[in-house]
Amino acid sequence: MSKKLISVVLLLATPVALGDHAPTIISGDRPLIRGNSPGASVAGGTVQSNLAQPDFSLSATPSFQSTTPGNSASYGMNIAPLAATTGFYSNVELSVTGLPPGGTATFTPNAIQASGSSTLSVATSSTTPVGNYTLTVTATTGRITHVTQVTLVVSDFSISVTPPSRSIGQGSRACFAVSIKPVGSLMATINFAVTGLPPGTHSAFTPASVNNSGTSTLTILSQKSSPIGTYVLKIHCRGAGVTHSADATLTIK
Repeated sequence: MSKKLISVVLLLATPVALGDHAPTIISGDRPLIRGNSPGASVAGGTVQSNLAQPDFSLSATPSFQSTTPGNSASYGMNIAPLAATTGFYSNVELSVTGLPPGGTATFTPNAIQASGSSTLSVATSSTTPVGNYTLTVTATTGRITHVTQVTLVVSDFSISVTPPSRSIGQGSRACFAVSIKPVGSLMATINFAVTGLPPGTHSAFTPASVNNSGTSTLTILSQKSSPIGTYVLKIHCRGAGVTHSADATLTIK
């Protein structure tokens, strides 16, 4: 019986693929030859290979971020070819759903070629409600889709001043209690400042800042020369990229 020489050509994505995943030529259940290099001649049979479909993984770092209304948070999105596959070189497009009301998102870049990283930036508006939001990030190329989820926590704080007004004589002092209360799971240092003081007066906050929540005492010391009159003080509290203000009235008589 005469023998015929046939050629088997495997179209692989990379030259390394044949060395890493050697195909086997079989006839029925009996291997005829195992390919160890390109161009191997075989007597006959069918091709059997353990080459897997090219694929990739998607991961996010970190998976949890917090921000305040009107500010933003960022995540690193990472694309990597799976080690068990060969020849992944596709363009992977990124998208996100589950944004909070008033929120917007951008990917930089918005697509990744084969492997790399993109920064997901989520910006909130000043009217974004406090709460915990689960964002779903989707990475797609062709028929392959992978998803991962990250958490965005939006928190805030409120400010109150007691009493709302004080009356003192020239050369006397007045005290106001400024209280900070977190709204949501706020984790921030809040700093205090005051504007609108009468001429010739001095002020101090004790303490000058609070962590997350607490009360600071604003003390105002007038001089004998401080002008008589009624003054509207503006008390400012700033932390986590947010500033809230409250008014208090000081009368010097």
